[in-house]
Amino acid sequence: VVKRTLRCPYHSWTYALDGKLVAAPNIGTLSDDAGAPIDRYQFGLVPVALTEWLGYAWVCLSDTPPPFEDVMAEAAKTLGDADAINRYGIGGLDVGHRVVYDVAANWKLIVENFMECYHCSSIHPELVDVVPEFARGVAAQANIGRGAEFGSEVAGFTVDGSAGFDRLPGITDDQDRRYFAITAKPTVFINLVPDHVIFHRMYPIAVDRTVVECDWLYTGDVVGSDRD
Repeated sequence: VVKRTLRCPYHSWTYALDGKLVAAPNIGTLSDDAGAPIDRYQFGLVPVALTEWLGYAWVCLSDTPPPFEDVMAEAAKTLGDADAINRYGIGGLDVGHRVVYDVAANWKLIVENFMECYHCSSIHPELVDVVPEFARGVAAQANIGRGAEFGSEVAGFTVDGSAGFDRLPGITDDQDRRYFAITAKPTVFINLVPDHVIFHRMYPIAVDRTVVECDWLYTGDVVGSDRD
């Protein structure tokens, strides 16, 4: 079925796919502050920059959006080569788990926290047990093309280091048993490990409040198996 219109479920305003407002309840009887009839063509949707990447829609509201290629280039730089992130097959993964946090902090502080691991030993000791080099206080993003290696006795990226799921089919041996992290500026973090990927998306609500939505992505077989 091909949808030819978009309808707001709250006020029932209906738009054509080119953004024009084509219908709205009682609009013919409404008037503006000056008493003039409402011109529905002045209330269409506003076009924004949109790109699809890694199975997500990336939107920029700026009138002069920066090239999205810069975001992809930064990811390639962190992982070591341009095709590295594609080998995880993120666009074909399914959401196995989602957590939403309402954080009493400015979004820029959350970005800073994600990009450093100086706090890891004291705040995330279980993470340091799985990835021992985090004990040095250096984040994985600093290890260009190398990520951070699991401990020698660690079987998987789990809370206790036990085995997780089968590794994603497209990754190489160089990506196995390693944790990689990317900041897709300004408000997205991506964690990449052998058997899953985690997307963290930030939604600034106020100067002191940010909603963070986290998706754990797995292969369809894993999600369908209902395993923990």
